[in-house]
Amino acid sequence: MTTLRRILSKSAPILAALIMVIALPALGSAKTVISLQNMQPYKSSPEEELRSAAHSGDVAEIKRLIARGAKVNWADDEGWTALFWASVAVQPEAVKTLLDGGAEVNARDRAGWTSVFWAAMNGHSTMVELLVDRGANVGLTDHRGRTALMEAAARGKVATAEVLLARGANLDAKDGHGETALSLAAADQRLAVAELLMAKGAQADARTVELVKKAQAQRSNRALAAGQQTQTVASVSPSQEDVVIEQPKNNRPEAQTASVTPRASKVEAPAQSLEGKLLRQGLALWSQIRAENPELAKKLTQELLTRR
Repeated sequence: MTTLRRILSKSAPILAALIMVIALPALGSAKTVISLQNMQPYKSSPEEELRSAAHSGDVAEIKRLIARGAKVNWADDEGWTALFWASVAVQPEAVKTLLDGGAEVNARDRAGWTSVFWAAMNGHSTMVELLVDRGANVGLTDHRGRTALMEAAARGKVATAEVLLARGANLDAKDGHGETALSLAAADQRLAVAELLMAKGAQADARTVELVKKAQAQRSNRALAAGQQTQTVASVSPSQEDVVIEQPKNNRPEAQTASVTPRASKVEAPAQSLEGKLLRQGLALWSQIRAENPELAKKLTQELLTRR
């Protein structure tokens, strides 16, 4: 599940509406309706065509454009190169082709993030592995002094955190405010990833220890209230995504929980509710935006993430 879908799953009606509110002004008023199908990424140069090919995973087009002289490390106003677009779109073959063509794996955007930062934040573990194996530096920090591990931990990306640690990420690195990956995970109530970091030997101050203990107690209480047997987490499965501890623990993997059909739920089917209709409309609009205007999709994603 993508970051956007995770955000929507927590407050679907509000954020689906937010997508429409943000996007619709860019698409035209009631008097001047602009069809999304006619909107294409701006491609006035070979570099912008390369960006579009990278996002769609068109390896043949990437090779053709590089052979014709397209600058593989050209960046837009946000500092994004073609490699960023291929990475966030999870296009591994496009990433490999760009790197083979001379793409700088540690290129930074305006925030100081590299492609591996974005992959880590979104929980794309296989993409993190690919980038690191091709030279991405997991020790780089952004303008706030944060590492990719800190971003993964703050968002509860357990599998990604394990990959970064296995590839040499500094477990106890501190940002400009003295926060570590563990303290950020504890502050954001990402219990599973916090327990993983502690099991790996992360140093914790008294405040962080107290936050983790409180979260563990809340988890145990909820498990008991639900009639479930509590479990002491000694290790974390690489396939398990972290969850905010306010939510009841569920024995099903998160991806399966999100895909439960209306028949398996006693709650009113989303398709029959106003909120469900709004969500479907928002997701449909989002899918069109990603397909027809990836640059707008990126900006909308960044806008939503700042509201998390």
